[in-house]
Amino acid sequence: MTDQDKILIMSYLDNELDAKEISEIELLIASDSDAQDYLNQLKMTNNEVDAFFNSDDMKLLDASISEFVESFKPKQAASFVNFSNVLAGFFTPKQALSYSFTAALFLVVGLFFQDLTYKEILFDLNGDIYEKQVFITRGVSVNVGLKDEIHAMIYEMVQNNSPEGNLTYGSSVYAIFLEDKTIETDSLNCYAGQYFIAGENQEFIFCESQQDTSLIFIN
Repeated sequence: MTDQDKILIMSYLDNELDAKEISEIELLIASDSDAQDYLNQLKMTNNEVDAFFNSDDMKLLDASISEFVESFKPKQAASFVNFSNVLAGFFTPKQALSYSFTAALFLVVGLFFQDLTYKEILFDLNGDIYEKQVFITRGVSVNVGLKDEIHAMIYEMVQNNSPEGNLTYGSSVYAIFLEDKTIETDSLNCYAGQYFIAGENQEFIFCESQQDTSLIFIN
């Protein structure tokens, strides 16, 4: 089974194929056990996606984060979006992605929804301010590689237990703040934060798993 076959199976599950393609993919599924297993995995993961976002644990998590955001707003000029809505908006098939693509994404990432159960999450960063300077070669645009440098900076801040950091990128200084831990499981940790530059702010979510890290800009 090739990667193209997988794409066709996802499209088949989402009813996006024409009659000829449907006949071809049904023949493949009937004759290839790997293709059949992949289709079944997608269907099973779709059920897990729906169950997770409709679960009582997700509702409790959503309520807890909403309560935190409301209590936090008076202390900061900038407001945070509800992280569970960001997560749902990014992964929920009806809003952003097809069912099969969402399922395939979680199959690749290996994120098990049952691990994201509700519990009290304590903010665990209490170290010193982390400082880093990145030099830019003359003639290179300031925006080239900026997100990668901010991504790397936030990762290093978490590794050094630092809730605050100053990234000097060329002649610009980015003040970065990690302000809340939104998810904590054995395989995934996520932090909400923002950085400031020249009086403007950018909110973000940073997540770290055993295999990878990701940085999502929100506003």
